[in-house]
Amino acid sequence: MDYPPRISPPHCGCMGKDNRNVLIRKTSDSCNICKSDTLSDIFSISEFQDLFHLDTVSTSTYFTDFYNSFDYISSREDSLYASSFREKLALLRASNGLQLSGQTYYRPDNSFGFDEEDAYSVYHAKFQAEIGWNYFESSLFNRGGKIEELRIETELDKLSSKSNHLSERYTLLRNSIKQAHYGIIAGLLSCRLENIKLLQESQQLLLGEKKVDGSQLVEIMRERSEVEKKLNKTGYGNKPVKHLCPVAPYVLKVDTAGLFREMDKLSVDLQVLSLKENLLENKIDNASYWENVTIKPYVRYSHYLRSNLRNSSNVDLGISFRFPLSAENRRKKKTMMAEKRVHGIHKEKAAETLVAFTRLLIKDIERCNDVCANDYSHIKNLYNYLLERKAGYSDYKGEYSFVNRLQEYNMYIEALERLQETLMERDFLLVDLQELYPGKSVSDFCQYTQLQNFSE
Repeated sequence: MDYPPRISPPHCGCMGKDNRNVLIRKTSDSCNICKSDTLSDIFSISEFQDLFHLDTVSTSTYFTDFYNSFDYISSREDSLYASSFREKLALLRASNGLQLSGQTYYRPDNSFGFDEEDAYSVYHAKFQAEIGWNYFESSLFNRGGKIEELRIETELDKLSSKSNHLSERYTLLRNSIKQAHYGIIAGLLSCRLENIKLLQESQQLLLGEKKVDGSQLVEIMRERSEVEKKLNKTGYGNKPVKHLCPVAPYVLKVDTAGLFREMDKLSVDLQVLSLKENLLENKIDNASYWENVTIKPYVRYSHYLRSNLRNSSNVDLGISFRFPLSAENRRKKKTMMAEKRVHGIHKEKAAETLVAFTRLLIKDIERCNDVCANDYSHIKNLYNYLLERKAGYSDYKGEYSFVNRLQEYNMYIEALERLQETLMERDFLLVDLQELYPGKSVSDFCQYTQLQNFSE
């Protein structure tokens, strides 16, 4: 980068022995000295060498750097939910459909009942234990559908958790970007404020000597108040920077078509609606008459306590079954199919809204690109103007005024401020766009083109 040279007041040999600087006005045929020693003391050569040294200001896009630092949270959450899914899957597979049941009862009076007059059929206590296996209650029945349903529910829980934290996450991201830009803007404001203080002091001195009216001083005081207000807003102290020649900013173009192709995978809202639709479809497929049927083979052990005969035991093998006689399952399917159609309409409307908001944001980004290009063109013109003025002063052509010089320099600094504010606005628009598509960095859909630097 070729920086503008240091600019100091021209030397015409009319310097006093005490080396105090004086205001010099150079005309085409003579050198006139403004004999105002107090005013000349304000503008020392060393101060001007510092103020007019133009160095580098970063005008990169901070969005990408700060977004990457926040993205690790998503990876950590993904790992936790993957672990949770494995535990739920193990729990599902542990369901083997085996059941142990039993019963016992006691008759206080052997004569009570309708048993036959047979000693073997008469008993005063009985105990039974039964082990049965219900296939339809085991993980073997419709296992694939159950696992898929579990996977979808886990994804919904994960997206719901991410959605709840997105607002806080992007608030932190915006704040980090703002502080980065404010750091540069505060340095520029500090430089401009130092120049304004010099201008105010010079106008007060000239007003005291009855050489100017007070209108210009009032305007300078108003400008100082505005700059101090903006500087306080940044939260940074008054620390002038010496990095005032910006690297050419980037113009970014968003691949709208590519973004829209992947929006179903990148938008949390669309992902949630798609998963809910898939969950309903899976439940419709899993809904079966057989899930309410019971066919249970069993082994039963019975033990009888008798009064007149010895106790006895026996083992039985059998099958128990239960078949519902209702159309409940069919009604349930129709209800879920109607709910699925509603989700489809919601998803379609959400996609249309997302596309509309995306187009608005991209239009604003393109507007910021145009503003950046125009501001940078203006900065280059001011840069070249300052070089031409410096060359003119070096050749003793034209008039030299420290006041005018400060005002010209402030125009340059103010142009840099506007450029940085536009870059910050564009970064905020990228955050807004990222908030719509949190599934992937939107920088992957951006093409960056750097504007031509000063030296090119």
